[in-house]
Amino acid sequence: MSPFKRFAIAFVVTAAAMIAGLAGGNDVGWGTLVVAAAGAPVTALFLAIAVAGPGGERRRLTASAIIGGTLVPVLVIMAAGVLTAAVLAVVTPFADAFKAGLGEAGAGGVPERLLTGWALFVFVEAAIVAPLAEETLKPLGALMRRPRSRHEAFLFGAAAGAGFAAVENLLYASTGLAVSGVGWLPVALIRSAGAGLHLFGASLISLAWYERRTRPDRPLVGLAAAWSTAIGAHALWNGLIVVANVAFASDGIQAGTNASIRWGGALLVMLAALGAMALVALVLVARSVRSGRPVMVTEPLRALARPVGITGWSVAVVTLLIPVAVAVAVFPSVVSL
Repeated sequence: MSPFKRFAIAFVVTAAAMIAGLAGGNDVGWGTLVVAAAGAPVTALFLAIAVAGPGGERRRLTASAIIGGTLVPVLVIMAAGVLTAAVLAVVTPFADAFKAGLGEAGAGGVPERLLTGWALFVFVEAAIVAPLAEETLKPLGALMRRPRSRHEAFLFGAAAGAGFAAVENLLYASTGLAVSGVGWLPVALIRSAGAGLHLFGASLISLAWYERRTRPDRPLVGLAAAWSTAIGAHALWNGLIVVANVAFASDGIQAGTNASIRWGGALLVMLAALGAMALVALVLVARSVRSGRPVMVTEPLRALARPVGITGWSVAVVTLLIPVAVAVAVFPSVVSL
């Protein structure tokens, strides 16, 4: 079976599971939940394999995905606790000073609430700690399998990212199932928009690590650029969700449905656009790997400026807008997660 057929089948199966979830709600079986939640990153992995071309041993690729979905989450949880305490110790004094300045200037609102108590903790954990820990540790799934080519480095990194994303999506969806009034499907729909984010970051860093290992004379700036790009994209994604939720929580009680539409719509557009950029960037890096050209961090941005890149990005935005739009329209409570 060709890689593109595998991608098409994975896409159809995932979409069917989400449709089944939409029809059956929380009454559907665990199998449907697992496919709907984990299907998006697996589908993105099949897309990356189809574009880059299959290569390497399948068992080593599978091993990378397993490491990304088992060992890496454990290490991330262990690192997150230490990092959160350290970052909060550094950030809290600045946040307090900034919040005091906002109060004196009469410019409170959402920025001030974002810097207060629990909201500050969530923002630090989601927008700083999680991207740092996850993007640093996810490539272990590829590096532990010792890729023997740039092609393998990319594929193993993408597989590790897919394994991690699948497990993370399952945890979030299961939490949504346990939370009254939310359900698992809106969580799965929202997170499907970011299917390419984990794969892009892990594959880019894995590729940069491989190039650095095989050519020690190369400057560290390439690895640093890949690492910071992955962290930056992840931080932006998480930060958008936290800010939108804080804004909705503060305005939604008074404004009701109008606030839900406003913040839900804004979150929908931003997440779909960012998720589309990550997915298109993953495809562009896969194409570069297949052609044998050096992969530059800025290459996806340059490619997006071309007509073909603009078309691909536009199609991806529209495609990713659909599941998130369904989540916000059918389940307005999703914006308060």
